Amino acid sequence: MIELELVVFDIAGTVVEDDGQVPAAFTAALAKHGFDVTPEQLKNARGSSKRQALLQFVPPGPDQAQIAVEVYASFKDHLAQQYAAKGVRAVPGTVQAFHWLRDHDVRVALNTGFDREITGLLLAALGWTHGMVDAVVCEIARETLHEEDYELTAGRCILSDDLIHEITGRLHTSIKMDSIDRQVLNLADAIGTGSEFKVLY
Repeated sequence: MIELELVVFDIAGTVVEDDGQVPAAFTAALAKHGFDVTPEQLKNARGSSKRQALLQFVPPGPDQAQIAVEVYASFKDHLAQQYAAKGVRAVPGTVQAFHWLRDHDVRVALNTGFDREITGLLLAALGWTHGMVDAVVCEIARETLHEEDYELTAGRCILSDDLIHEITGRLHTSIKMDSIDRQVLNLADAIGTGSEFKVLY
């Protein structure tokens, strides 16, 4: 019998209930920018990076990349609204399966086409941010990371200029100043009152 060391799960539709939130958010985001998409086209895009999936629905042109960024931002907003309205629920049996695997020293990882911000929203809503899973594999690591992009040894880790540019670009588009402001005020309050500082999630 083969001994398991790691089990990797997809998120939407596998461990998180998919009640049509993702295709609805896709359709609404594209419609907002004047693009139509059929259910069959959405079906064919399942499982791929959400950024890349949206890019294929934006007609080629000099502004394609910028328009795709705007559509993706709309997609995230619509998806957050969908989950807020319908709630986020684990597929029945998921939590029990996770616990069984962890109890048997099997690591659990999640693989997703969502970016880190959306993934964080889902995991936080489910209470899976601490101890439930060992790792989350998002877009860059899954689809665009190549061996030539980095050098990793016991003493150092060097990233290529292209990878640094890609990561910093994603960071800039995912930064939420309101969240940072709340953390700063929370820290200032903790220092001023002498109370324990707790990170807000």
